Formats: sequence, structure tokens, C-alpha cells
Amino acid sequence: MFLIPAVIVLLGLILYWCKLSKNNARFAKDIPGPKSYPIIGSTHLFVGSDEHTFSVVNELFRKYDGMFKLLLGTKTVLCLSDPDLIQQALTTSACQDKAFFYRFLEMDYGLVSARYTDWKLYRKLLNPAFNQRILVSFISIFSRCSEDMVSRMAKEEAKHRPFDVLHYTAQCTLEMVCASSLKSDIT
Repeated sequence: MFLIPAVIVLLGLILYWCKLSKNNARFAKDIPGPKSYPIIGSTHLFVGSDEHTFSVVNELFRKYDGMFKLLLGTKTVLCLSDPDLIQQALTTSACQDKAFFYRFLEMDYGLVSARYTDWKLYRKLLNPAFNQRILVSFISIFSRCSEDMVSRMAKEEAKHRPFDVLHYTAQCTLEMVCASSLKSDIT
């Protein structure tokens, strides 16, 4: 008795998914990418550990030079590695809104995850602090902090044991922020 309605609902969902997928993927039909399957798209490639996912992404960027597409369910995601394509995407107003996966960050008003309209306002306020002359004056600070981080990591690497890179990058970032913004050395 429940079989017929269940089959009808399932067929309706499949048709709805097909319509969404076709509409969403139409703009990227000529862009190469890994094999995708109905409903799951290319997500099967990323099942496994973080190391596996990282190696899959690296391999995809090597295989598809510059640009490829991934289908994540009904969403088409363009992945770019060519600097010219990245610059074009970042400066095109059509690409300014955040992608669907930013919603998972649950930081609606963060500088990175804010909606385009909010981000545009923040950018206007922050632009004077990041003009080229000011940034060039920070290069020596960034260089010194990076060299310090690399030397600390080299000492850890010499022990031939795994270590947490995040600790060192977080410390380096804090040193850079304090030295460039607060003019204080925390090392």
C-alpha cells in the first residue's frame, strides 16, 4: 500500500535532482573534470581520511591544468589553479557572492564568510589600511617571521617525528600581526 506512493515520491525526487543538475551544470559543460555519478556527483572521490582527500585534490589539480569542475550533489564547483583565471574570477562581480559551502562555517559576518553586500562595506573600510605602500613596508616583517617559523620547524623536523604545523603557522601569524599592527615583537 505504501509502495506506490514511495515510488512516486522517489521518482519525483530523481526528476527534481535531474532538473537541478542540468540547470546547474549547463554553464560548465565544456570544462573537464572527474567522472561524476547521479545524486552524489564527484563526492565519492573524497571518501576517506583527510590525507586521502588532500592527495585526491592535489592529483586533480595536476591532471586538469588550470581549471576543472566537480559536481557535489546538485552543485557544480569550479576549481581554479591558474593565477590569471583566479584573478579574473576574483574581479568579476558575478563571482563575488560566497559559495554554498561557506554556510557550514556558521560565521555569517566574518570577513571571509560574509555575504557580498556586507563584505563590500568591510572592504571599503579596510582598503586604506592595505594599500600597496603600507604592505610593502611589512615585507621585511613577514620575511623575518617566516624565516623564524621555518627555522623552528626545521628543528622539529630534525627529530624525525610528526609535529603539528598549525601550531607554528598560528604562532607566525600572531607574530606578523603584532609586529605589523602593534609594532611589538612577541618572539
